[in-house]
Amino acid sequence: MGIETREGILKINLKGTEIKTEERKGWLARIFKGKTIEVAQEAVTQMQYLEGIYNACTELGYKNVLSLDVNGVTVYIDEENKDDDFSEAVKLALEEVETEAYHIHIELDTTGDEEANIEIDMYGQHKDGEIPLNVSTIMENTYDDMVVLLEGIKTKINEKFGVESGEIEVDEDEPEEAKEEATEDEPEEAKEEEEPKAE
Repeated sequence: MGIETREGILKINLKGTEIKTEERKGWLARIFKGKTIEVAQEAVTQMQYLEGIYNACTELGYKNVLSLDVNGVTVYIDEENKDDDFSEAVKLALEEVETEAYHIHIELDTTGDEEANIEIDMYGQHKDGEIPLNVSTIMENTYDDMVVLLEGIKTKINEKFGVESGEIEVDEDEPEEAKEEATEDEPEEAKEEEEPKAE
């Protein structure tokens, strides 16, 4: 019996987030309500973020980077399907201009099929209440195996940064279970309906 492809996501709030108040000036203050806006700033630089994710993934054996984007620009793409190219990708990413509002997107191949099955999105600055670190997975794993995998990533990230909260969501097998329960219950219900007719 084959295992179906399953999706999961790990949403992480890192420790040490700072809420920064930015003042609206000039015509912006007149157009938008309120003179200030609040944004959340992660207490890590782009270099620390990349270094921590690099260490967490390589320690778990996830070293094959398919692509790496910084602020929407692809700075690394694996055209030769190199097996251990994470350090090469990170080097190119660090050559980009560092800003507080960086967004880094990494696609990893952990199964050797040249398809992205782990995607990581890291946000240095974001709206207050939004998640600064998302790890998405798509694999042929059981529900329990996927949870274990995401818990393992969460543990490693906690070692590197410190995790305030980490929510894991994994596709469940509810439709199949519901079908099995329905087929099991149907014969008994049918018998109950048939008995009065026989009398």
